[in-house]
Order: sequence, then structure tokens, then C-alpha cells
Amino acid sequence: METQKKHKKKNNNELKKESSDVSFIKEEMVKTLDDKEKEIADLKKIIEDKDKEKDDLNTSYQNALSSLKNALSDYQNLKKRVEVDKSNAQSMSDSIILRQFLDIVDDINLYVAHMEKNGESSPFMEGIRNIYSKCMDIVKSQGLEVQNVKVGDNYSPLDSEVVGTVVGDEDNKVTEIVRVGYLKNGKVIRPVRVIVSKKQI
Repeated sequence: METQKKHKKKNNNELKKESSDVSFIKEEMVKTLDDKEKEIADLKKIIEDKDKEKDDLNTSYQNALSSLKNALSDYQNLKKRVEVDKSNAQSMSDSIILRQFLDIVDDINLYVAHMEKNGESSPFMEGIRNIYSKCMDIVKSQGLEVQNVKVGDNYSPLDSEVVGTVVGDEDNKVTEIVRVGYLKNGKVIRPVRVIVSKKQI
């Protein structure tokens, strides 16, 4: 009987110890689970922060890309405008020089016409005619052509400039060409100057 009591007491002690061990293990497991849940929560927070950082970086990238595209577009537009302005400036400069050159050609033409009217003929006159011919070659090489306006044509304000009037049988007939006009690609570069008729009132 005594042995049984001892054995029972021993079993009770072992059970208490095992129960204590189980409680300890249970507490440790709960503690470990709590720690793991905290770690998981921390990891979720880190992932959320990283996702937000990624979204912010993507937004910044898209904004930078959009700004770059706009800047590139502005640069290309500016480049085109500069090219157009440069071309217009060159064209205007060429046009001014050409008009001045045409004034010289007009002077030579008037001189030749005056000399021929007076019946003058000499090697000097032949030289002047050659110079005039070379000048007209230059004019043609620039793509210019003489306006086709003749005495007797109806006056057109679109391509002619009136510098005087004379009494005539009809209104607005070209009676004299004072200065030759020129076209380039069908567009009037310098209008012909004419004298036109007006009926006497």
C-alpha cells in the first residue's frame, strides 16, 4: 500500500511537471505566434510602404517623362520656327537685293532705249547692250519672268501700279509702260508701272 502511495505520488508529481512543461510550451508557442504575427504585420507594413514608394516613383517617372516629351516637342517646334524665320529672312534679303538689282537693270534699259531713240550706235552702245543682256540672264536665273502687260491691255490693279493718266477714248487702258514688272512662280514680285487712259469728262 505504501508503495502504491509512493507510486501514485510520483505519478502526480510527474503529471504536474508534464502539465507545467505543457503550459510552458503552450506559453512559448503563444509567445512565438504573437512574435510571428507581429513580424508578419511589420512585413505587411514594409510591403505597403514599398508599394507606396513604387507608386510615387512611377508617378514621378511619368511626370518627368511627360515633361521631357513636352520639352522635346517645344524644342522641335522652336527648331521649325527658327528654320522658317531663317528661310523668310533669307528670302526677304534676296528679295531686297533683287529689287535693287532690278532698279539698275531698269536704268540700263532706259539708257539703251534713249540712245536707240536718238539713233546712236557705237561700240560703247553695243557693250551696254551686252551688259543688259547679262543682267537679264541673271534675272532669269533667279526664276523671274517679265510680266506680260502690253500697251492696249486693260488695267488690272492686281498686277499693275498706275503712275499717271492720260485722256483717251476708253477708261483704264494701258497707254504706256513706265517700268517693267516681274513675276516669280506666278506671283508678282514687282508690279509693272503703267500710265492708263481716262475718258475726258
